[in-house]
Amino acid sequence: MNAKKTNSISFIFPIHNEEKYLNKQISSFYQSINKLKISFSEILLIENGSSDNSWNIIKKLEKKYSKLKAMRIKHASYGRAIKHGILSTNSKFIFILNLDFFDISFIQKAIHLLKKHRIILGSKTLSGSIDSRNFIRKSLTHLLGFFLKLFFQYPGTDTHGIKVLHNSKILKKTIMSCASKHEFFDTELLIKLTKEKKQKIIEMPIVIKDTRPTRYNFLRRIKMSCIDLYRIIVFHFFKNKSFSPAITIADDYGLSHIINKAIINQINTHSINIVSILPNITTSKEINLLKKNSNHIKFSAHINFLRGKPTIHKNKVSTLVNKKGHFYSLPFFLVKLLFKKIDLNEIQIEAKNQIKQLNKKGVLIKYIDSEQHIHIFPPIWNLFCNTFKNKKIRSIQSSEMYLKVKPPKYLIYLIFKNLLKINYRKLPMANLNKKIYHANIIHPGSNFN
Repeated sequence: MNAKKTNSISFIFPIHNEEKYLNKQISSFYQSINKLKISFSEILLIENGSSDNSWNIIKKLEKKYSKLKAMRIKHASYGRAIKHGILSTNSKFIFILNLDFFDISFIQKAIHLLKKHRIILGSKTLSGSIDSRNFIRKSLTHLLGFFLKLFFQYPGTDTHGIKVLHNSKILKKTIMSCASKHEFFDTELLIKLTKEKKQKIIEMPIVIKDTRPTRYNFLRRIKMSCIDLYRIIVFHFFKNKSFSPAITIADDYGLSHIINKAIINQINTHSINIVSILPNITTSKEINLLKKNSNHIKFSAHINFLRGKPTIHKNKVSTLVNKKGHFYSLPFFLVKLLFKKIDLNEIQIEAKNQIKQLNKKGVLIKYIDSEQHIHIFPPIWNLFCNTFKNKKIRSIQSSEMYLKVKPPKYLIYLIFKNLLKINYRKLPMANLNKKIYHANIIHPGSNFN
């Protein structure tokens, strides 16, 4: 099948602790698609939080096979890996596969249906499917299907496993609205695409069998599944439907090589609009790499009082740093702020200098936000709004929507927010002057929330 008929296809494989199977399975996959003469653009292997030799093997496979790309995120997460893969490709059609499960017959049949259908899913529960997994796993699949129909009116019979999606603005926008990030990310994505975006799904039978033990500890998998289900339910039934920002901002550029590369991957696929840079950590080399790949991207200063060292001498910001000259962690910083042991003038001085340092490195800063959302706390919010009158500041609502799916962090935020309001009630009102902007906040290569 030639490229004109298939347009462009990406195959995405999440990889976690697969060193025993990588060489064999990737070799088998290449042999199969070459035998059937299936044309494709790329194969993305997304390594996520492996503790074995998977990443080194993937790097070797990248050199061995054409069109294979090695990608990496920091944490073990099936959902995060899928999300990073989708947001890092420009291909028109995306196949999401598992290393131990890539039904070639399904792939071949699905290709013929790509022009007519937006979502094609291999269902383990359809008549005609052959599911040789153990009784418990099959029962859980049926139970999940019943749950999704009952609570979300999901029109399909399955959500996990092999699937094909049309790469579009609708897909990327829907991904940004997903709250889950582990075992049920693809479940939430399909619920939103079929219900909110009215996209129809076609299911086909597949053949599946257990070829290896699960890569995740059973208790960890249960924990991650519960977290995802909580997030799906909260966002489905309680989310502010009117809050749907058109802007997507990627935080933490400069924090690590993995995060930098992940952000650049998504810049190249036009998945983000703004990159937020850590001023006191990012090197000139990293800045130059970012500018080289960012023709359409705007920049934000990710003002940081919580990680690393200040950009000016520690004696000038003595209330912000410990004896070694390092910033305090968030809990210590908030407690000191609450008891007025933080000099607000020093916050202003350091924030201004961080923006100045980015300007010196050739970065034009039009937007402002902060590490761990510290700018949304009183009195820092008031200070930033009144100081940076020519910059756009990321809204409190954006951070609150991000934090709501993390109950412990959100509760701490609410407690300190209200205590600080009381302690700093005599501060000047924040001068907003229409310079607040809303955004979807993501962390490529890291949390992907």
